[in-house]
Amino acid sequence: MLHKIRTQLQAVANHVPGALTGYRYVRKLTQNAYHFIRRKLLRMSETDYGIKQRLELLHRQIRILPDGRISMPYIETYLAYGCNLKCEYCSHFNPFRKGLESKETVLRSIESWSKRLRPDIFGVLGGEPLLHPDFTEIVHFARKSFADSTICITTNGILLPKLTDEVLRSFQEAGRIEFWISQHLDTPEYLESLQKLKERFDSHQVPLKVFPSTGKWAALHKLDANGRAMPSQSNPALAWYYCYATNCRNIIGEALTFCSVLANIRLALEEGVLGEAWRRALSHQPMTLVNSQEEILAYLRQGIYPECSLCPDDVKYIEAKQLSTEQIREIMRAPST
Repeated sequence: MLHKIRTQLQAVANHVPGALTGYRYVRKLTQNAYHFIRRKLLRMSETDYGIKQRLELLHRQIRILPDGRISMPYIETYLAYGCNLKCEYCSHFNPFRKGLESKETVLRSIESWSKRLRPDIFGVLGGEPLLHPDFTEIVHFARKSFADSTICITTNGILLPKLTDEVLRSFQEAGRIEFWISQHLDTPEYLESLQKLKERFDSHQVPLKVFPSTGKWAALHKLDANGRAMPSQSNPALAWYYCYATNCRNIIGEALTFCSVLANIRLALEEGVLGEAWRRALSHQPMTLVNSQEEILAYLRQGIYPECSLCPDDVKYIEAKQLSTEQIREIMRAPST
């Protein structure tokens, strides 16, 4: 169609005085439109194929084992909702949240779900999980309950020096307990502390891995003029395809949610941290202990849900930034939308 239009314009330009300049301008527009549409069609074709491949992989990764448990690559739980860092664009909205999950709720959740699920990795996160006073007890309980899994604690590392040698020895004896540091700072003091931590953990044979995160962060939400988080209105399939957290499933209490970001959106809504624009997240129904293994399997294998549209289908990367206490107060005082 674009070729036909261009041919007709050329014929006009050849017979109408002064039309050549206009023709060249329109020709440039049609060329740009052609290449734009072509890129979009190629992207859609590649994405459709990629989505199909990832859904097939999801079905292979998540399955019911002979003992009746559901095998999966990863699942996580939270010990704390506050954090000792205030990262802008935090996907868990931790700069605006506070509080801990009760030890009783965490232990009961781990005990119940460990009889139903068999993840390769069981993640312990926050917020900052080391803020929880019963951190060590909970980690050991997770180690015993998810006996076939590796227990991975994700932390910013600031509180790790407070772990005693006795605690580190107990982790080494328990086996398959790892620490993953999400490095959000690059000050000389922090980097020096990381090096000392690495040497100390190595001496106790407790794995410690550092994942730098000080340059660019993926923004999973937008900010309004007041700095408050706002959801997207995206294509759910594309948002799921480009999401880096598609394997981050979550258990909190009796609820199992296919997406840790969605779990935090729902919690932040209940806490009054997010505005009405996010409310459609509450229409999602997580799985519970009442559901059968077959229902849970189908839920986890579905992959793409309408609520995926809350996240962008074209993730932007922004400069890493810490919010000040005053900035957080101003944002929370601003009217929500």
